[in-house]
Amino acid sequence: MNTTKPVCQFRILVVEDQEKWYESMEESLEDILGGEPTRYHWDLAFHATAAKEKVATEHYHFISIDQNLPERPGELVMSKIGRSLWEQFSKTQRFSFRIVYTAYGEPALGANAIRTGKAEYWEKSMTGRTRPERAIYSADGWAERIREILDREYMGYALRQGGEFLPPGIARVTRRMAGSCRVEDSPDFQVPPEKELGYLKDCLVLWESALHLAWAQAMALTQKQYADTGVVATNSETPTDREIDLGRLLPEIAKQGWLGAWGKTIGAGDPETFEGVGGRFLEQTSSPFRQLRDRLSNTFTLDSLQEEVQSSRDPLLTLLDALAFWADNPLLTHVRPVKKEQARWAAEALRGGEQPVEQMEFDASAPIETVHIPENNVFIRWQGPGKEPTLVNLSPFVTVETDENTRRPVLWIISHHRDGIWYRRSLRDGTVHPWKGIAEKERKSLEAAWG
Repeated sequence: MNTTKPVCQFRILVVEDQEKWYESMEESLEDILGGEPTRYHWDLAFHATAAKEKVATEHYHFISIDQNLPERPGELVMSKIGRSLWEQFSKTQRFSFRIVYTAYGEPALGANAIRTGKAEYWEKSMTGRTRPERAIYSADGWAERIREILDREYMGYALRQGGEFLPPGIARVTRRMAGSCRVEDSPDFQVPPEKELGYLKDCLVLWESALHLAWAQAMALTQKQYADTGVVATNSETPTDREIDLGRLLPEIAKQGWLGAWGKTIGAGDPETFEGVGGRFLEQTSSPFRQLRDRLSNTFTLDSLQEEVQSSRDPLLTLLDALAFWADNPLLTHVRPVKKEQARWAAEALRGGEQPVEQMEFDASAPIETVHIPENNVFIRWQGPGKEPTLVNLSPFVTVETDENTRRPVLWIISHHRDGIWYRRSLRDGTVHPWKGIAEKERKSLEAAWG
């Protein structure tokens, strides 16, 4: 099993309970991907519970699931367990390319998985022959197709997923980028020359949006009801200062057990010293894109754009990893307790597809006032130090308002203050505006956070 963790590594999870099948599959992975251990890493789960434990601590780009699985070791093998697993992952692992790889195909089940977008449905070849037109793959064909998807198709796939499941504003940019890197009906990632400059500019917009949202989320987590780190914000909105703030905030959040699942997409760092927390995002995403911004501002030529597109692929991969957190853990608005069940909540998930909000219910503890929650407050369901998930209020660092013309939600990130006026950044277009109508309670919270 390869264990080296490189700069930009594709991670694969194989869920397979039959040892003989897995031995053949691992041999194929070793033959086809093993020559690049810093580019590809794979893990094995022999049952559904192990698979759930794996995705709780690691972010995977590709998940292969056997249809017939036991829930735990020694338990009955059933197709409904495999089906339940890929249905769960379709909601909690939005950016993972998911397939079912089974020796006992059920056409109706496979058609449903494909139609609903939950997973592709592949059959194991009993003859050793691969027939891709019928989605039948030998172990070698399976491994070769995985490599092809990761190398050529994954980026476009993740961008399309982002356009559907990321917060409004950010989702619009990922949809536009997905269109820029797709030629006709080909799933391959390729940016035509006439779209290169626009694509690179969108990369920078996407990076800055992720950076500001990550910073605002970290600021919210450091408040008294959560990590209470005592770290104060820098009164500046430059990307460099946001990076510096995150470099100070994230280790303190991790020390108090509040990093949760966020760590697997931005970098969990050393579990004992907390060194390197957030480094995957700050060093492998933010720094390269900041340098790209400087080059495009000062020295770029049209002839160099294709080279910039290619060199931006690895930073974009780690940026998509960071963004996957908000696809799997949506921002919530109109949060309210379900009647008679104070640990049960209803909310609207802010997502960027055709339907920008999605009604949902969930269980969570909540150290918040339940009598009156302002409509502009934004929450996120979070796994803190305790066993049960809790609701974290991101406001006043992140707020939402309804656009009067489109009636769609617009997310705002707090920016800075000057001459007694607080400013916010729109996630829709990146512009910064004075916060008109800021409530006194919000102002006091911000003043305390800025020290």
